Amino acid sequence: MHSHSDREAWTWPALILAVSMFIAVGGARPVEAVNRLSEPPIGELAQATAEAKGPSILGRYLAGRAARRDGDSTSAADFLAFALAGDPKNEQLQAEAFAVLIADGRMVLALALASEIQKREPRTALGNIVLAVAAAKRSDFKTAQSHASKASRRRLYRLIVPLVEAWTKAGLSQFDDATKSLTVLAKRKAFVDFQRYHDALIDDLAGNSDKAETAYRSLVEGDEGGNLRWYQAYGNFLERSGRAEDAKKIYQRARERDPDDVVLTRLVENAGQGGPPQRFVADAGTGLAEALFGVATVLSQEGALEAAMTYARLAVYLRPDYPVAQVLIGRILEAHQHWEKAIAAYERIAPKSDYAWDSQLRTASSLQRLERYDEAIALLGRMAERQPKRTESLVALGDLYRSRERWREAVLEYDRAVKRVPDLATANWTLLYARGIALERAKDWKHAEVDFLRALELRPDQPLVLNYLGYSWIEQGQNLDRARKMIEKAVSLRPRDGYIVDSLGWVMFRLGEFPGAVKQLERAVELRPQDPVINDHLGDAYWRVGREVEARFQWQRALAFKPEEKFIPEIKGKLDEGLRP
Repeated sequence: MHSHSDREAWTWPALILAVSMFIAVGGARPVEAVNRLSEPPIGELAQATAEAKGPSILGRYLAGRAARRDGDSTSAADFLAFALAGDPKNEQLQAEAFAVLIADGRMVLALALASEIQKREPRTALGNIVLAVAAAKRSDFKTAQSHASKASRRRLYRLIVPLVEAWTKAGLSQFDDATKSLTVLAKRKAFVDFQRYHDALIDDLAGNSDKAETAYRSLVEGDEGGNLRWYQAYGNFLERSGRAEDAKKIYQRARERDPDDVVLTRLVENAGQGGPPQRFVADAGTGLAEALFGVATVLSQEGALEAAMTYARLAVYLRPDYPVAQVLIGRILEAHQHWEKAIAAYERIAPKSDYAWDSQLRTASSLQRLERYDEAIALLGRMAERQPKRTESLVALGDLYRSRERWREAVLEYDRAVKRVPDLATANWTLLYARGIALERAKDWKHAEVDFLRALELRPDQPLVLNYLGYSWIEQGQNLDRARKMIEKAVSLRPRDGYIVDSLGWVMFRLGEFPGAVKQLERAVELRPQDPVINDHLGDAYWRVGREVEARFQWQRALAFKPEEKFIPEIKGKLDEGLRP
């Protein structure tokens, strides 16, 4: 067994070469290799060096770049680590390998490489941040502050470095200096909320209750769509101040925006029960983790997924029991369609955590993506039994059956969900809409129509419902004038939705307005060029205005885009004989 100092005695080239050896001969992941290695035999290191310098290096590098582009940080880290073994001083390779090692959560190797990069580039931003986080993890806030003070503050680091520096100072109980470090964020409008939030957290931790409450209140007063974490932190502060009823009002305000949020529901129910809660941010380390998580959240919303993953991983490294960050990691993996890895991320969340419910719903979604339908159905069924008052798992079951065109089974699950909602409210329009679709596809139009009309009572201008009900009436030749008005309203609300524009073109076709139908259906095809139904509709409209060659071309496109089986004979008949009068 090697001590901590023994591991640090490794030089970076020796470490990366040893890791590449394990990849080359056994397929082990680098972090696994590090955990299993003692001093490797010199002969094996020499062999690994020879392999690393061979012609496969360029291929591995290119494979690593491709994997990184696809968001596959695990493969990217494997390939780039192998490439770096052959040229351990290559600065570009170091930078690329460093980024993907963090994004894949391989902190042992990332830290070794961060030290190597920081020696060469003392002001490296990400390198110093990673080293500061590592120091904060072992409660060495003096070293952490030193690294933060050296980091460059260009671009996004104008936000990140002041946050890291503030929390390292808080770790040294330099609370006034910590909040002063955040004042620079006020110079940029996009960063003001970060300043206010972390001002509040630091003053709260320091015991400056009046200043903390002023900052908390500034975040939530007049807020129309702010971060739910603000409400959780402010409510936590109020509960600890003996103001449970005020805290409950704050939680309820947040819950109005998301009535199904399990965490907020639990906070509302438990406010004032069982004594004051633990601090929302218990110490400087968890405060720094909260800052990194906040950065990761914003980056993920902006589509910068690798950078978002980097800061989410750093947050979890600093605070392993951080379920909200694990959920974010899972969501990023889902965005890259890495369903297995997403499931693994969700499984790291403790079953008793308030975030377990959401993680299990997302696990079921990932299982469905993997076509492991029976597992998804079983999981959602267990969830429905455990929480007999909640509807999400039943709705997810209905959606799963609907995606598999098992319409009757979908209806049964939606029925069970509706029974759990004694008083349907505005937010429940989606449940009625989903059940209406399943009923319509199950040939039960009478009850489907009732659901669509009820959904419109709850949300009168909902474009999806307006379109589906209007289109269904058109197909049945019913209420054509009302259907047209509904669809025109839907188009005005969602003018870039090809399906809704198609509905408008189709109602005009059914009313005999063929030139107008052509215009709308051409727009719809531009918006949804590979949809078989829309191409088929445009072919029909072209035929009616005498553009028969173009009509046949559209029908051929419709067949090429694999329509439902039941429509194929009809389209082939039109190709042979044209559109009947």
